[in-house]
Amino acid sequence: MNLNPKQLIILSAIGLVFSLIIHLIAISDWYQVSNTIIMILTAGILLVWLQSSKNLKVLHKAYPDQHPWKTVFTIGPEWAKYLLYFFIFYAVLNFALMMSFGSSNNYLNFEVSQSKLRGLSGFWMAFYALGLVFGYALNIHLKNFQEESDKS
Repeated sequence: MNLNPKQLIILSAIGLVFSLIIHLIAISDWYQVSNTIIMILTAGILLVWLQSSKNLKVLHKAYPDQHPWKTVFTIGPEWAKYLLYFFIFYAVLNFALMMSFGSSNNYLNFEVSQSKLRGLSGFWMAFYALGLVFGYALNIHLKNFQEESDKS
């Protein structure tokens, strides 16, 4: 599946909002989220990651002298860099908290507890924020490229 940057931005924004909601549910212990929703959001981050890496390759071809991540942060607005850094840091912090709660003795336990859900939703937020920032940067790059082509 190949998404254009606007579709990636929309998918990432929707995923980020839903993962934030589920994260709040996991923290507050309001409701047990179904495994279907968990699988959909997890599959969504795979799709977002694959498309984001394609976008990163496109940006790297356009700016070969610069590191791809630096290109994304140069093209995009300043707030996008801090948004992505925040969600990555928060995902690592949530993972550490999830690990501190300990696990059961069953190695193949597919039951998703609230602490596991909190750890998972932290990674969902990080990956959906990554897709949002990468899609936004490629969208700006393509607009600039189109404007330069129109001037010629």
